[in-house]
Amino acid sequence: MPNGGLVNVFLCHWQLAKDAFESALQLEPTNTTLKNNIAVCTFYQGYLQECTRELEGVVRWSPPSSLQPALLTNLTATYDLESSSTHSKKLSFLPLLGQHVGEGFPLSSLGL
Repeated sequence: MPNGGLVNVFLCHWQLAKDAFESALQLEPTNTTLKNNIAVCTFYQGYLQECTRELEGVVRWSPPSSLQPALLTNLTATYDLESSSTHSKKLSFLPLLGQHVGEGFPLSSLGL
């Protein structure tokens, strides 16, 4: 099912891709990559704030497994698009990264 989602992403069929990722998520409810992909589809459907909420929810729900560079890059990109206080929002992830990931995490994914 995730492959069907990726094919639909390639074809810019955002709702079909989102549906495929959501079906796969029912089989793997803790898969943060699927949640990230669902949020990206939401973004491309024109729902920036919903995408931001979805990505923030993933990070808050399970910090150790959700603190992935791709997910944080997507989240901080939504901050850049929606807010003038983007820098402070990005900085708010530093304590979370320090607590759950430690050294070696690519801070460039935060867009700082």
